[in-house]
Amino acid sequence: MPHPFGYMQLATTDIEKSRQFYGELFDWQLTPTGDDAHPYVEIQSGEGPPIGGIMPSAPQAPPMWVPYVQVAGVEPFVAQARKLGGAVLQEPTELPDHSWYAVLADPTGAPFALHGPRS
Repeated sequence: MPHPFGYMQLATTDIEKSRQFYGELFDWQLTPTGDDAHPYVEIQSGEGPPIGGIMPSAPQAPPMWVPYVQVAGVEPFVAQARKLGGAVLQEPTELPDHSWYAVLADPTGAPFALHGPRS
């Protein structure tokens, strides 16, 4: 598969309640890595890199899982999504590890994210 789902992120109204639920349900290791201003919990499932994360949802937004698709260049895929009728919810943004992400919605409104190098 050339563009696999590589990460899942939960935006939730209660990080601690979600952390407890998923930790007990799936025996995931859930490690806080954020700070008071930017709370974040990384999800580990056994060996290897994190498989996802948990963060606060935006005000008035319902809790939801957002899948991240791995791409060879975030900006070209954002441009193509716009041409195909998708919406950009979060413009391409650099992460601390120097990779990039963007959050999009397909023409029906379903959210998803892209992750990879900038272009």
